[in-house]
Amino acid sequence: MANSSGGGAELAVLGERIAAAARGAGSVVLLAGPAGIGKSTLAAEALRRYADPAGLAVVRGHCPRDGVAPPLWPWQRALRRAGVAAGSSARRTAAVRAGGQWSALEPVSAAAAWFLELAGMGEALAASAADGGLVVLLEALHWADAASLDLLRQVTGEVAECALFVFGTVREPVPEETAGALAELGRYGAGTLRLAPFTRAEVARYVGEPDAAESYRRTGGLPLLVAALRAHAGDIGAVVSGLLAGLTDGQREVVRAAAVLGEQLDAAQLAAVLPESDEALVARALAAALHSGVLTAVQTGGAGRSYRFAHDLVRDEVLGRISPAAARGLHRAAARALEQAGDRAQAARIAAHWRRSGPEPGHRAAAARWSRVAAEQAGQRYAYADAARYLAEAVAVLGPDDAERAEVLIELARAEHLSGRYDASLRHCTEAAAVAEASGRAALLAEAALVMQGVSFPHASQAIVRLCGAALAAPGLADGVRARLLAQHATASADLGRFEAAAEDARAAHEPAEACGDLRAGLEAARALETLLVHPDDSAERLRLGELSVARAARLGDPLTGVLAEVWRVQAGYLLGRVEVVDDAVHGIEAVVERSGLPLARWHLLRVGAARTLQEGRFDAARRCN
Repeated sequence: MANSSGGGAELAVLGERIAAAARGAGSVVLLAGPAGIGKSTLAAEALRRYADPAGLAVVRGHCPRDGVAPPLWPWQRALRRAGVAAGSSARRTAAVRAGGQWSALEPVSAAAAWFLELAGMGEALAASAADGGLVVLLEALHWADAASLDLLRQVTGEVAECALFVFGTVREPVPEETAGALAELGRYGAGTLRLAPFTRAEVARYVGEPDAAESYRRTGGLPLLVAALRAHAGDIGAVVSGLLAGLTDGQREVVRAAAVLGEQLDAAQLAAVLPESDEALVARALAAALHSGVLTAVQTGGAGRSYRFAHDLVRDEVLGRISPAAARGLHRAAARALEQAGDRAQAARIAAHWRRSGPEPGHRAAAARWSRVAAEQAGQRYAYADAARYLAEAVAVLGPDDAERAEVLIELARAEHLSGRYDASLRHCTEAAAVAEASGRAALLAEAALVMQGVSFPHASQAIVRLCGAALAAPGLADGVRARLLAQHATASADLGRFEAAAEDARAAHEPAEACGDLRAGLEAARALETLLVHPDDSAERLRLGELSVARAARLGDPLTGVLAEVWRVQAGYLLGRVEVVDDAVHGIEAVVERSGLPLARWHLLRVGAARTLQEGRFDAARRCN
């Protein structure tokens, strides 16, 4: 979409998109531009002028800065309207969780689970929009969590035939961690309206022709600063000074605490941060700040009034006026107040306040603890990239001598593994192993070696061989853990072409795995053995391993491992000339698809189905499967 200034052309485009959504032709649009360009103002005007008169339902969400909200936070109200609790859609299946722990999933299971989650939420939003149309405004997408961007991408790919219009504001330049995801939306059909500063002529309409040239030079045409000059304020610092001038010292103290506390504010929260002020005093201070223009009202209702800063630049300016010592004290008070409130959904926010409260060991430990809580919550929602971000923040505050550092590094490596960031996962596995080995913690050393399951590229395999070797040399390992390490070592060795060593390790893994009855160890040992079956005469053994693994995967509730074992049975059935085995295995895959709906399971079903129907001469059916 073309750039323009003044907002008129952009407003017309938004009007057209809202009208199209009302007819059942939805879309996604991003409003992009620098801070103060008028994105939020334009969005609000579009809703007032076009959505409200048309009777369309409108929901709004805001992405808080610094990643302090749970995954999918800006979508929460829209999802509630659609009847979906974020992270627990009707499409979720318990079968994708291995042993009930998100961190025990393998990447293919994790990706399939997250795909189902996104698909379920996207379908629910479309169904909700079918009842009269729905407009969703997502503000400050440059601060969005990874899960929210994933859902936006899902919706973008499906919205064309829905009565749903989604538009969001994006401050440029965009942070590196979200720039790629936002740019990718264009490939899925999202449009971008890039707002330009006022032209000199437009500035003249605000400040008058005699002052236009100097005003344009001083403001660059940025609407927020043009408005400030119109009020004879000068720059953003002067704007904020003017807004604060009418407040008392006590009210300004409340505003400073509000700037530290966060995005959405109410009197009860701030009173907890400022115990010397009661809730009534704080409420009056917030009302005064609203009247002066420092704050804007977010909602008014039975739950009381909530506020937000009138602009992010205003909040930034207030924050810049707080001394470091005073800011640390306010962050400590905010962290404790949120802890006492007992809302664990605020874990990421609590962690952020503890990180900013000072370098004391107790504060760092609290920040790490709450970051781990936030990561666990994100993992339960399959938001693995966000879980990794929270865990990286936990690692950052832990010193090299902190006892829990190795554990957190392993948790971080698992989250990165599940989100497909294999190099980062490998790096943190190696770091965790070094910490565990130095402290003589054999169990953690083994955990670090077992994180990278199902990864086969030379650099990773070389590192896995080293990690497993170090772990196997440690004393006191349980039989199941030793079996898993041997299987992991065998698989990595085979990937490196060291087949004799791989065969020896695979056989060595199989015996203790069978003896101790550890189902997971048995599955991994069987997988290691299967990788070494390269001759036609090995088909009977592949069939045995497949049948054994199908039963164990079912007991573990691990559908994708079960599908892989059924594929082994298909391969063995063909080589043994036993078509009944092939058909039975195909039926087994069909059952997994029916129970779980996992896309990768369906892909395997179509693949084996294509081969089977081709064998029977049913070429049209084979083409459809293919």
